[in-house]
Amino acid sequence: MIKKNFIALGMIAVIVIGMISCVEKKSDEIKIGVVLPLSNSEISVGGKRTLQGIELAVNQYQKENQNTKIKLHVEDSEADPTKGVSAINKLIFQDGIKYILGDLTSSVTLAMAPIAEKNKVIILAPGASNPNIRNAGDYIFRNWTSDDFEGSVSATYIHQRLGWKNLIILYINNDYGIGLSNVFDDKFKKLGGHVIAKERFTSGQTDFKTLFSRLNINKIPKDSIDAIYIAGEPKEMGYIIKRMKELNINLPIFSNSSVEESDFQTIAKNIFSNIYYTTPVFNLKDTTRIISNFVKDYIAKYQQTPDITSAHGFDAAILLLNAIDQADMNNTTTTKTNLYNTKNFEGITGLISFDSLGDVIKPVAVKHLYGGKNEFVEIYNELK
Repeated sequence: MIKKNFIALGMIAVIVIGMISCVEKKSDEIKIGVVLPLSNSEISVGGKRTLQGIELAVNQYQKENQNTKIKLHVEDSEADPTKGVSAINKLIFQDGIKYILGDLTSSVTLAMAPIAEKNKVIILAPGASNPNIRNAGDYIFRNWTSDDFEGSVSATYIHQRLGWKNLIILYINNDYGIGLSNVFDDKFKKLGGHVIAKERFTSGQTDFKTLFSRLNINKIPKDSIDAIYIAGEPKEMGYIIKRMKELNINLPIFSNSSVEESDFQTIAKNIFSNIYYTTPVFNLKDTTRIISNFVKDYIAKYQQTPDITSAHGFDAAILLLNAIDQADMNNTTTTKTNLYNTKNFEGITGLISFDSLGDVIKPVAVKHLYGGKNEFVEIYNELK
């Protein structure tokens, strides 16, 4: 009987040790939700490239931290706030996710934010730029610069460097276009600029005949209009440029990083010739080790060149993983504090810090497309 008791106790001990081992092993698994527009959207290409950047970062992190398993739970928002809400509810309440990377759009991020905030789930958005996100909650972060900064940089550069005083503003009628165009409009007017006209267009629009008929640009005296400012997304921007070419409108353009997207370049191929634009800092030709390794690894894995969205996905994932790495795996309060304390992190898109509202602090570049060449002309770390 005594022998049997010893055997039973031994078996129990083995089971207990096994259970402890499983708990320890499980505690080393980081589950991360990803919500991005991967289909049925004008920006699904950007969503897919962002996901590739995230996957590359996870692979790199796991090579350096082999005892930690990372599992991505990917959901497609289709750039639709309703689908974004469904996605975050699934991730939190079915999958038990505490950390989410997404969305690429401001509208989806803003829709998900109250749910994340209520449940103390961290969101780090790699593409949302609407100014309202800074007030969306204590657990909400982003590593794409706010429209406040980008719009102000655009207006300042146009007015002070290019000397353009009279502009037409075109903007896409969503959270991104409205936020960016309003910031730009306000700053430009404060600097003494004049907005001749302001017209909106819709997501997915390809025919701009009516819009340009209303503007009737060719009947405006040439010395009273300097350029057109466009707050748009890649495909619509491409069709705008195409229509301008058809109407023989040769005004210079100032816009945003949509100019670098493949959808824009495919539609507006061999048409655009004089475009200034703002974009987060990312230089494919940068020879620093962190950039060159990222470009090399990305091309090796996906057989294509990374873009600004890929770089933001990579940075977002590394920023989040580094913050989690310093904390108890599921302690989002500690991870949140670590993110707030991030200062001058060397990312693919420049030195990254977060302010007290979870807004990223990092440089914005002004670039110029002219005569088939694309070059950096100025980098703004802050507005003076």
